[in-house]
Amino acid sequence: MKKILLLSLVSLFVFNTNAQQNDEQLKSALNIFFTYKIIFQNSHHTIDSVQFTYNNNKKEGFKFLSAGNNKYSQYNFIREQDSIIGISDHNGAKYMFTRNKNRINKITINSNTYRIEYEQNKPIKFILNKLKFGYYKYVYEIEYSDIKPTKITYYENNLAKKTTWYRRIRTFEYEKNKICNQDIYYKTDFPNKAENISNKDKVCFERINKVTYKFTYDWKVLTKRYDIKNKLVFLKDSSLNYNTYSETRFFYYNSKLYKKEIKRFKYNKLTEKEIKIIFVNPALTDNVPEYEKEIGRYKFNNKGEMIYESKNGLWREKENGKWSKWKHFVF
Repeated sequence: MKKILLLSLVSLFVFNTNAQQNDEQLKSALNIFFTYKIIFQNSHHTIDSVQFTYNNNKKEGFKFLSAGNNKYSQYNFIREQDSIIGISDHNGAKYMFTRNKNRINKITINSNTYRIEYEQNKPIKFILNKLKFGYYKYVYEIEYSDIKPTKITYYENNLAKKTTWYRRIRTFEYEKNKICNQDIYYKTDFPNKAENISNKDKVCFERINKVTYKFTYDWKVLTKRYDIKNKLVFLKDSSLNYNTYSETRFFYYNSKLYKKEIKRFKYNKLTEKEIKIIFVNPALTDNVPEYEKEIGRYKFNNKGEMIYESKNGLWREKENGKWSKWKHFVF
């Protein structure tokens, strides 16, 4: 999947909010962490709703709006005595820092270590030397307008050939509650000229209100809505090419997803409904449909008639109004 938008008010957050905390290590850690995410992560984030988590009145981590299946992403500081030496996420990934006084000059993720260069306290280059079919030097260069990143250039330099390949250029556009980024890709080992463009894609992220977020791609639009517990409860996926869209509703029990209901439309007319029972909700009453009482996948036509069901490793479907025999899945 193409890279999706990384919505970030990085410098605004780092240089205003954190400067007020008078915590230089915290400031540099968050600065580099969010700058890294601008460049590399296939995710989308806003920084304006960061909330710190505490343990014995000490900041042990933070969470911020991510607009994924869970509204917030949670991260923890990795400390060595009183020094912040890294940040970890809920999947166990670690972002480890090497410092020169209070400034982070390297960040290591997995086996990759990036050297960082600054200009007027803003990180402007992430540089990686790596062996890949010969020696390559990867340079990720950031440009700013005031405190907002406006352009990232991704270079891939073959040190043996001493040539420069502009792998990709990403530009940002800012509006109220909305940000767009466009990626332009170039052919291998060709200069960044219009005739050498191999691909383009553009993604926009818009905050509609406190619980609703909109993602616009070249080929589709996603609209997500969350409940008061920050769980994703509604997703609309609209195709821009085929006049189709789907609406998915998510149902939870004790904060765990137990059911998905998907409705598919074409030219605004319902074509199919699908129910996925992930686990049986023990709080269900007796008057719910039988299919909700068993883990499985169930499809209905536009009249609400069940036409397909799969459960216990078997499936069947309706053919000319009659059910077929149960069949085993073949893998």
